[in-house]
Amino acid sequence: MQIVILAAGLGSRLGKGLPKALVNVAGKTMIEYQMEWAENLNPERIIVVSGFRHDDMNAFCKRKFPSVIVVENKRYREQNLYSLLSAGDFLDKDTLIMNVDHIYPKSLAKTVALKVKDLLTYAIFADTNRTLTNDDMKVFVNSESKKVEKISKKLSDWSAGYIGMTFIKKDFWSTYLEASTAVAKNKKEKAVVEMVIQELIDRNWSPELINSDGNEWYEIDTMDELVFAEASLLNR
Repeated sequence: MQIVILAAGLGSRLGKGLPKALVNVAGKTMIEYQMEWAENLNPERIIVVSGFRHDDMNAFCKRKFPSVIVVENKRYREQNLYSLLSAGDFLDKDTLIMNVDHIYPKSLAKTVALKVKDLLTYAIFADTNRTLTNDDMKVFVNSESKKVEKISKKLSDWSAGYIGMTFIKKDFWSTYLEASTAVAKNKKEKAVVEMVIQELIDRNWSPELINSDGNEWYEIDTMDELVFAEASLLNR
């Protein structure tokens, strides 16, 4: 298994003037939380996709985590599909894709390791207990077929919240990248990785949904979310 961390963003809503990955949360940067969590899975390699202030990100990652591979996304002002595609030379293994602005507990790594063993194509991770806001990515599962049918922030009816984590099996990459090309062509600078999931669903490739309930995790896009995550982490 390898891990790709999408970490090119500006973090403009956090108002720090730093790459989002280098924003401090309760004493650690977001990229440090992600890298430390990723090591629980003993990955063959970790690829970090940087963008905004790439030189600073590259230097930080190489100093803290010498074995990491840092890839530059020069289209970092566009949406995050282009971060994933920037790592295209490395998309040839079973791969866990993560967004840098999520902080996960160690316990979730055990769930990931266990659940992806027998996976055939690809999977998304979702939480059915979390209270969702307008800005959260939502997932709708058909109650009869038990298949994921929709993923979007705009859903008015949903079954779970996506936690920023997708797993792709090695042999499924060609199918995934074909769908990615279609999304990039249609959505241009607005293309996000979750749109690829919807494109795959529309092509009759529904993902396996892996339940992450019972794991306390944080997404940090805004100052309010940063304050909440810091308070929660400091009170553990």
